[in-house]
Amino acid sequence: MKTARVWVLALSVALLTVGCQDAEEPSAPKTGGGAPPTNRIQVTEDIQSNLGITWVTARRGRLEQRVSVPGELVAPPGRQWMIRAPLPGTLAKVAAQWSPVKEGDVVAELISSELAEIQAEIYAAVERAEEARMALRKTKAETEPEQAYADALARAASEAREAEARAAAVLENARTVAQAAKGRVDELESLKGSSSVSQATLLTAQRDALDLSRGAAEAESALRSVRVESRELELKAVGSRTRASESGRRLELLTTRVAAAEAAYAQLIRSLAASSGMTVEELSATNGGTPRWATMRSIPLRAPAAGVIVAVHVSSRTWVDRSAPLVAIEDPSSLLFRALLPEADAAALPPNPKLVIEVPGVGDAIAAEVATVRPVSDAKTRSLLVEALVKNPDGKLRAGSSATGELLTSVSKNDEVLIPLDCVVRDGLESIVFRRDPAKRNEVIRVPVALGARSAGWAEVMAGVGAQDELVKDGVHQLKQTGLGKADAGGHFHADGTWHGEH
Repeated sequence: MKTARVWVLALSVALLTVGCQDAEEPSAPKTGGGAPPTNRIQVTEDIQSNLGITWVTARRGRLEQRVSVPGELVAPPGRQWMIRAPLPGTLAKVAAQWSPVKEGDVVAELISSELAEIQAEIYAAVERAEEARMALRKTKAETEPEQAYADALARAASEAREAEARAAAVLENARTVAQAAKGRVDELESLKGSSSVSQATLLTAQRDALDLSRGAAEAESALRSVRVESRELELKAVGSRTRASESGRRLELLTTRVAAAEAAYAQLIRSLAASSGMTVEELSATNGGTPRWATMRSIPLRAPAAGVIVAVHVSSRTWVDRSAPLVAIEDPSSLLFRALLPEADAAALPPNPKLVIEVPGVGDAIAAEVATVRPVSDAKTRSLLVEALVKNPDGKLRAGSSATGELLTSVSKNDEVLIPLDCVVRDGLESIVFRRDPAKRNEVIRVPVALGARSAGWAEVMAGVGAQDELVKDGVHQLKQTGLGKADAGGHFHADGTWHGEH
């Protein structure tokens, strides 16, 4: 601040010196030989650097009416994690506070006697599963030939039934033919006394009838034999099917037992994975035929996501109980802006209002979408909670920092010239700005302006500044304190910068 005042005084002396040197140039003196006043101020690069002068460009647009709400930046609830002790034991080591971590990094290591008990349970589950698989394989080996035999008997019984049906058909046909032959003999015997039937014909018919009757008897005997064989095969097939069905039920029972044993093993592995932060695949990976879970002597606790360790609740070599908090992790890549909005201002908000957040020390405003505006007002504060998610990929923002939110409520109907209010300074009854001369980059012009509506750090300019004019932003108060460029009481400056004395 002291340096700035020194440069302001130096600037004043330099400009007065320049004014004295320019007194010899021809001009329109106010009362004779003196040089006319000027509203221009020399600002060389050295002066700009030492006074911290920055520039901003006036723009044409519509003024946004905003409601300002003070708030703070906090870590979103979904981006905070508390690492707790999965088992009682001694904390072998723990990561340092404020150290960054990546997903999967070990942040603590716990030694617990219950780990050995879990490993014993896993061993027992593995043994039960293997015994069930062995019993299943044995039963399958015994059942497959039995099932094949039952299938063969079923096919044989089916073939026997078909043979029985064929034998019954043969018997029926033989009986029909034999009956027809007997009828022929009876007919010939009735004609025995006539000359139309010879003795030889009768004997031939009797012999044929006898042969056919003998054939029918043989067909009946064959049918009985086939029927007996079919019944025997059917009984054997029924017994074999019963035994095969019982074996099938044993297979189903053993298959269920194997599935239950494997599920118990998988559940124990998943439980250990959840406790250690390792994946099931990592725990099941073998080295020299031994799975990883069997060689563990401690439980590594891993970060569930990338972030920063914001709190360490227990030091190393300390006994901790089950579920005791150990390490708190927050992800700073996104933060939550949280503020309280007065009830009166909440009524003016449109649906889904846009939000701009300003954080001290961060130059540019941050655009964010409003996540939630609580529908219920707090009876004590008469305000509503406003929350918005803010992206923070470069880590410039810090949780716990103060911030100010600007909620957009409306936009002006017409385009106007807009300038930041930081460019405007009051001098008595005037509002003035320092406009850069586009032809002389190291000169500024002290210009009074007429302002219109104002909101969220911006103002409409009715007169004095045009769009694309460059104005002094930082350093405007130092320039005003020099008193240079100010009109005397005896006159005023025209818009082109020329001096006009009072008559």
